Amino acid sequence: MKRRKFAIRWRKKGILFIGRGSCTSTLSGTSEHVPAMRLVKSPELDVILDQSPIEKAIVSQTKDGHWVLTIRVHNQKSDQLEDYQLLTARGAKRLWSDPRPIFRLLRDHYNVKVGSFTLA
Repeated sequence: MKRRKFAIRWRKKGILFIGRGSCTSTLSGTSEHVPAMRLVKSPELDVILDQSPIEKAIVSQTKDGHWVLTIRVHNQKSDQLEDYQLLTARGAKRLWSDPRPIFRLLRDHYNVKVGSFTLA
């Protein structure tokens, strides 16, 4: 196990972006525990992030070429990690055609200031 702070690892179908905080990751390729996914609208996510900081923000590309933002938060009440994806105002899963607006959203709205890229 290796402890990393604010790093990005290239994955086969996307980019892993770690925002505020730090995480423990295995470099040997072993998969880590994946929490349950919850779909929320932006105001609900803002309330959640007022209570708990972002552990990771994962930007991944789907098979049809769209980009998806997944935010991993440590829930202090249940002491578990929870994943959240954004919904549009009409209740559909929020997809982007270009990842740059996602990183702007992370920087401007969620105050993620530090990150690095490692492309394999």
